[in-house]
Amino acid sequence: MSAQELADLDSLYADGVLDEDEYKSKLAELQPAKERTRADELADLEALHNDSILDDDEYRAKLAELQDDEPPAKKAKTEEEDYEALTVTKLKAKSKERGLAATGEKGILIWRLKLKDRHADVRCADGADPFSFRGAALKKAAARHGVNCMGSPEEMLEGIVKKLAADAPQKPALEDDGSQDARWAATRVLELAAEDAWEEILSLGAPGKQLTTMSPLNDLRGAYRRLCRLVHPDKLRGFDGATRAFQALVTALDRVTGSDLPVESEEADKGPGIERTNEGCVRTIVKCPRCEEPWGASAQEGLPPYAYNLLMTGLREYTCSTCLCEFGCVSATHACRKCEAPFDYSPQDFHRKIKCGECGDEFGFRSYHVSARNMANAVAEARAAHERRAKSRLAKRRRADAAQRRGALFDGERCFLNGLSDDCPRCGAFFGVGTSMEDRRTHLKACTDAAAHDAHAKAQADAKAKQRQREDLDDAAATAQARAVWEASGAQTATLWILPDAALVEMIGGDADGLDRTELIARAAASRDAGGRRLLTDGRSPRKAARRRLTAASLPANYATLDAAQLLGICAAHGFTPKGTTQAEILHEIENELTGDAVERPALLLTEGDGRKADDDYVSDGGGESE
Repeated sequence: MSAQELADLDSLYADGVLDEDEYKSKLAELQPAKERTRADELADLEALHNDSILDDDEYRAKLAELQDDEPPAKKAKTEEEDYEALTVTKLKAKSKERGLAATGEKGILIWRLKLKDRHADVRCADGADPFSFRGAALKKAAARHGVNCMGSPEEMLEGIVKKLAADAPQKPALEDDGSQDARWAATRVLELAAEDAWEEILSLGAPGKQLTTMSPLNDLRGAYRRLCRLVHPDKLRGFDGATRAFQALVTALDRVTGSDLPVESEEADKGPGIERTNEGCVRTIVKCPRCEEPWGASAQEGLPPYAYNLLMTGLREYTCSTCLCEFGCVSATHACRKCEAPFDYSPQDFHRKIKCGECGDEFGFRSYHVSARNMANAVAEARAAHERRAKSRLAKRRRADAAQRRGALFDGERCFLNGLSDDCPRCGAFFGVGTSMEDRRTHLKACTDAAAHDAHAKAQADAKAKQRQREDLDDAAATAQARAVWEASGAQTATLWILPDAALVEMIGGDADGLDRTELIARAAASRDAGGRRLLTDGRSPRKAARRRLTAASLPANYATLDAAQLLGICAAHGFTPKGTTQAEILHEIENELTGDAVERPALLLTEGDGRKADDDYVSDGGGESE
């Protein structure tokens, strides 16, 4: 029972909405029933044995049955409770048995044993057990894995173990080799579809897992994408049931997750709709990804309750009040309210219920009331922030491409000799202000230490891997925000340009080989015009979206600063193919339609007359008749 629910109940009682009997009844419903523990069951069994109700043989049989039926989560919990009951001497002996350091106080010993329980299978690249490192070996291992080696031994050990656990290779689901795997998968999908076994269909793409409606949305979509690469009709040619198998796969995703394509609404900005119930929903624990401090736990942060909605739906990012790290729902750490175990979260999970993989508790995410005005302001701010970041990412990508082109002219050693780089490209030695070109040339001639070269190359590779990891996380956060902005703005087809490529690919069925962004947007718009159905074709039939009018609301605020490729994507969302090819020509056509200028828009002359497109030729953004 959360403090918010108790406060709401007290408020209803104080206002006279509930009488005393109703108040007590509701209070009893909110208070969870006390769960019987293994200790209670053992005590009952012992009492039956002491009262001679059970003889020795029956007692031993019941005891063995009770121990065998104990869930894994409870076994782990019982083992942890046993650690607390052990003396320091026994804890040290148990630590030595498991190859752990036997130093430190009781709390450190218990922490070390629990860490070993959670990551018993973690191994280094050379097969060494990270729990066996001591002293200098522990510091060297920390340095090799990019962990701060200036911390305490416990901090270094935890950092190494978490790094190894995160980098552990994941077994691929199915091989996309176009051979027997694909045909078997398609056949199996059809068999399961005949039995309406939708969860089992998605489980084919996640070997070793049984996916359900309570599974994280990322797992469900990952399994769908892996199967989609196998059974898509454009990939599995020559197999008669490919189209039916793919349609069954699409149906499975929709049945297990609910409709994944939001319905367009022309009423999006006319006021708040019906709010969902919070039955079985809680406010989960959200932590800063850098300092692990809980977010929104203190009233001193000055956040309204509905800030939880904005964060969890991906509309807003917030700044940690402790370390000033800016994070959103994708980069944040999410934990179960009951057992505080971390779980994977996707913004699409906000209106679903999921099951904790640690304690098995099923819960949804609490939705707080947001006024129409506050919601409109939040959407406007999020859309403006998304457009600024999209422009910044594009500029950064262009600079990176230009730097890559220049890299062919300036190699590392030439840049080092000319003072354009301070680090030796071979060993990484630093040469700052005051060093001459002769000093650098002399160093390069003498720099022949192969071990130093290998260490520097490995350090550079690790740095690049971390950089890619950060970029992937940034891309995931940008994707989540873009999707949230698009859905909160009414999920209009004319604003499909807001969505990233990954969301567009998913909307058209997962097959995007050889398609640029403009074609992706055009096909996604055509799919929505077809009623939200993913288009199943042989790869040659055209996809044509209905024509929508260009308006100020359907264009980004900074559209005049976009390049030709981005403008073509915006036009594709409106079912409009401009005749111009340059940025200036496309802008001219867009602005002519915005202003309704019939005289100066020769590129839009589709029929004889004044050049103005008839209103009957447009469709509204709700996909209905003309405006």
